Amino acid sequence: MVDKIVPNDPRSRALLLKNLSDDIAELITHVCGPGVSVVVGGHDWGAGLAWRVALWHPKLVRAVFSACVPYSPPKEKWTPLKVIIDAGKLQNFRYQLQFHGNDVEKEVQGRDKIRQFLNAVYEGRTPDDRYAFTTRDGVLFDKLGEVGQTPFATPEELDFYADQFSRNGLHGPLNWYRAGEKSYKEEVALLKKGLPGLRINIPALFIAASKDVALPPIMAQGMDENFDRLTKVEVDSTHWVLWQGAEEVNQHLTKWLKDSVLLQRKASL
Repeated sequence: MVDKIVPNDPRSRALLLKNLSDDIAELITHVCGPGVSVVVGGHDWGAGLAWRVALWHPKLVRAVFSACVPYSPPKEKWTPLKVIIDAGKLQNFRYQLQFHGNDVEKEVQGRDKIRQFLNAVYEGRTPDDRYAFTTRDGVLFDKLGEVGQTPFATPEELDFYADQFSRNGLHGPLNWYRAGEKSYKEEVALLKKGLPGLRINIPALFIAASKDVALPPIMAQGMDENFDRLTKVEVDSTHWVLWQGAEEVNQHLTKWLKDSVLLQRKASL
């Protein structure tokens, strides 16, 4: 599916959050039928998208959950990431500056290199217990060949991911990080709705990962003011919480669904 969802043209609307939200809305209607609302959620890219689906298509979303990515409402002013980082803020996003550029797609070409890259991003380590990817420096290209097997994915799973990403290379996937300003411009329409239109008034669950260096739990401070019914929990895990903390995540999801989503639905019948 990777080659079908990540266009190589950075001017494409395919990766804009409004367009992706519309895709999810069409999928919901196609699978579930018209007038049906569902629970939407995800991790990382999928988590950021889940929040936007709830904003753009509130009638289709009964409840929403996110792992690691806190909710950030649409903004009135766009500030480039480099400006923010140069001001000493969001140093945990420095790696994204590398992703905005051309170095990664230039250095990481071919299936074997892509497999090494994925291994590094998924927290594989070198023999001297070092990472070849950090949130501060991004990809350390000279270390990729030394990285051992990630603790989260099996060799067979990593082979599959490498096969999929190698079809068209990393330019398309990296365009995700280059689409922020275009998505911001489309969200101006949401701002015109005013504060009530930016609040999420359905049941919501935010799952933080205590050891996530890219998205530390402190980034969720203050997000409560944008919700009517928000539940926040924390799992002892790094960023890859759906792998590392799968059992605990499922426990939190089950409890939240029972207490905040299903119970509420029964009470309203």
